[in-house]
Amino acid sequence: MDQAHGLKQLLLERRLGAHAERPPRVIAIGGGKGGIGKTSITVNLGIALSQRGRRVMVLDADLGLANVDVLLGLNPRWTLLDLLDGRCPIEDLAVAGPEGLEVIFSCSGNRRMTHLDITERAAIVRAFDELDPWPDYLLVDVAAGLSDDVLMFCAAADEVIMVACDDPSSMTDAYATMKILTMDCGVKDFQLLTNMMPPTSDGSRIHERLLRVSSSYLNTSVNHLGNIPMDDYMRRAARSQKPLICDWPGSPAALAIRALAEAVERLPTRSDMGRPIRFFLRQHAMGSFA
Repeated sequence: MDQAHGLKQLLLERRLGAHAERPPRVIAIGGGKGGIGKTSITVNLGIALSQRGRRVMVLDADLGLANVDVLLGLNPRWTLLDLLDGRCPIEDLAVAGPEGLEVIFSCSGNRRMTHLDITERAAIVRAFDELDPWPDYLLVDVAAGLSDDVLMFCAAADEVIMVACDDPSSMTDAYATMKILTMDCGVKDFQLLTNMMPPTSDGSRIHERLLRVSSSYLNTSVNHLGNIPMDDYMRRAARSQKPLICDWPGSPAALAIRALAEAVERLPTRSDMGRPIRFFLRQHAMGSFA
């Protein structure tokens, strides 16, 4: 690393440190497998936190098949592509959603967004450092799979929530994602959210299985953060492009999501908040995520 690059990194770390008094909590929500409700959880959790008086921003980080806009029935003018091309600064990118939620959209069906180079990925992470004021929570809805984009957003987060349902492939994919994040990105602590569970299940069986294998083979911790039951109202909300927690607030899943928001609020503020973004920037400097 040459002297100029080292100075640039130092200035960036100082800028990150300026937010140390009240750092936002950056939460990546993933799971490996598609179709397990990550986007619905992200949107409704964001609204639940907003209803608790928090400033919340959702980033649709499924760079190739973004669908937060579809779920909310919104038609954004600007997307992350406009940010990368210099047409829109980060502070003008957010769209007002329900209950004060702010949303930053990616775009769907654009091949370029699925082939970002390392400089473009780093530009996205750096842009969020420039938000002023920062939100209390930045919820990142990551794509399915194990692309470099998924690893990037999870590595840059303070917390990683793994969503899993009562399906063998979902549990396998969740473990595979945790394994790669641990071995390649140094992520050691995970939050598990069990979703679409039968009424008789609290998700503890899935948690026990993932905890057993991850602690034995990965030396990681897995905390069971919450459990969302199967709920037909969730499907109805998706079809009507309305948030479940707004239009069906008394439904079982909506009540569980409010409990999830309470659990998120109780997560301890660690002394290394902000470290994950610095980790990502070091990885970028060394040529990782290429």
